[in-house]
Amino acid sequence: MNSKYEEMKAASKQNLQEASDTPTMVYVSDSNWQATIAQLKLLTEMLLEVEAQTDQTMTAEQMKQHLRNQKVIFDQVLEKSEEIQKQTSQNVTAEVSNLQQSAKDLSSQAGKLNEQTLSQLRCSDEQNRKKNFRLLTAVAVIELLHLILSVALLLWLR
Repeated sequence: MNSKYEEMKAASKQNLQEASDTPTMVYVSDSNWQATIAQLKLLTEMLLEVEAQTDQTMTAEQMKQHLRNQKVIFDQVLEKSEEIQKQTSQNVTAEVSNLQQSAKDLSSQAGKLNEQTLSQLRCSDEQNRKKNFRLLTAVAVIELLHLILSVALLLWLR
């Protein structure tokens, strides 16, 4: 766009030079008329392009209205994001509370299982002691009987 404008500008200067370069005669040459016509064509094209560009460019009032619309959209997005942030914060807080409660429950269950296991081990230890005492007593009784029978056999054999 800019280079085309420069080309048109250069062509315009050349046409103006040719148009202004008139001999000191009373008549206007054909090249002068052609340069003048070419200059008018260039100016018309340039005017049409400038007009097309000004149609695309916003006016100050249009820009203000556009900026107001953008601010309304921004405010709505900001409000929605703050609402989402608040909701997320509440959800996270609730989940943290749930996790803390679950941790407490698991800790309580682990304590109860530990107590049950210790209780069962104690009962098992007591039962093992009783069984061991009975076995020891049985072995002692058997050994005592064996000793008595051995002594009785020795006495009888003598």
